[in-house]
Amino acid sequence: MQPPKKQCEELMTTLLPFAEMMLRDHGEFHPFGGVVDSAGTIHLLGAWSCGERRCSADIIKQLRIGMIRDAGTRQIIAAAILYDVRVVPPKQTAPTDAIAVDVDHQTGLSQTVVYPYRIQGPQLVVGKCYCIKNQHPVFQQH
Repeated sequence: MQPPKKQCEELMTTLLPFAEMMLRDHGEFHPFGGVVDSAGTIHLLGAWSCGERRCSADIIKQLRIGMIRDAGTRQIIAAAILYDVRVVPPKQTAPTDAIAVDVDHQTGLSQTVVYPYRIQGPQLVVGKCYCIKNQHPVFQQH
């Protein structure tokens, strides 16, 4: 079994290319996620939001609820949700677009990894990532 940080990195490495492809091809992406099951296999996840315009907050909430349920029954050991945000990176004053990845592990690791980006013509330029404490952990520590 891999160390928790390595499992989370592998999960993000599997998920990020899809977000990047959607940004290059469509200029945006709807929230989606992935989990590592108890056998160590990565599974991709999506959710549906009713209505004419899909609400990102609703999709994130649906993904998180399913992940919390599966974490509670020990079906998963790691989880990640990716979504498009506007942020002001550290040591900067101007907001920028970013891919946010809420990543959690059953050992208590819980952080949001933020990848600032800009689209220049057909190119997606992803900046240096930074981490912040995740405010919505999937694995509830009791």
